[in-house]
Amino acid sequence: REVDFLVTRDEKPFILVEAKKSEKNLSRDLYYFQELLKPEISVLVSGSLKSVGMPFQEASSPIPISAADFCSQIV
Repeated sequence: REVDFLVTRDEKPFILVEAKKSEKNLSRDLYYFQELLKPEISVLVSGSLKSVGMPFQEASSPIPISAADFCSQIV
C-alpha cells in the first residue's frame, strides 16, 4: 500500500496526497492511510478534474480535487 505524499506539520500528519493523471475515484490506499495516520486533510489530486476553485482545506476529507485547484492553494 502507498500514497504519493505526506505533508507534516509539527511532526504530525497534516496533508495526505494521492496524485493521479486521470483518476477521479478515491483509492482504497488513500482511505487506508487516512484511517491509519489521521491527517487533517486527505486529497486525490487529479489532472483530469476541472478547476472549480474549491478550497480543499474546508472540505471533509478525503476528497478529489483538480491539480490546478490544489496547486493554487498549497502555497
